[in-house]
Amino acid sequence: MSKNENPLKTALVLAVSRTLENMAFEQVELIEGDIETYLAERKSKMEDMLKSIDNTLDGPAEECYAGDEGSMKENEDSSEESEHNADSAPEQTSGEEELWASIPLLKPLRGEMVIVFPSEYAAQLTESIYGALDSDSIKEITVNDAIAEIINIIAGCFAQELLPDDKRFELGLPNTGWGEMPAIENEAISLSFDLGGHILSSIVGGEDFCMCKNSQQLQEKVS
Repeated sequence: MSKNENPLKTALVLAVSRTLENMAFEQVELIEGDIETYLAERKSKMEDMLKSIDNTLDGPAEECYAGDEGSMKENEDSSEESEHNADSAPEQTSGEEELWASIPLLKPLRGEMVIVFPSEYAAQLTESIYGALDSDSIKEITVNDAIAEIINIIAGCFAQELLPDDKRFELGLPNTGWGEMPAIENEAISLSFDLGGHILSSIVGGEDFCMCKNSQQLQEKVS
């Protein structure tokens, strides 16, 4: 790690990506910059891809086999399926209900981590771990438990990546809730990730972490 590289960003990216990729077997992509811009660019790329598919399927008539209705029908079905997949792809919206999880970071640096999960992704992640759930009441309880355990794992991985090997860390008990996440004081870093079309937000705050924006500051703080 270079002296100017932000150790909080490096540790948080590794913690989130490794944890969720191992649990859900889904690629985790860090979103650089504004989320709305990222979503607009992703939508534009999807539309361009569909146009390219349509242009390929609607090629010059002389290239098609005359009377081959089966081949033409197959191409039409393929085009319709591509459009359906694009329309049904999960899209993060401001109106989607969210589930948040928070956990105190106690030692050797004091602060807090908060992660916000889209509710649909949280449910999918829970079912990928526990299997299909029988009822809505059981599902809600299990989702909360699963998300609490996930942030516990991410926070532990974050601390391991951030701290020297000889430094032990201590975490508090995780908490979860629905809707607006709790306010976090002294925000040190905030990152967003794309998980198969779902947007996950992560924040680490606390005065100690605000003083660790490069490797030299981190070393001085934990020594």
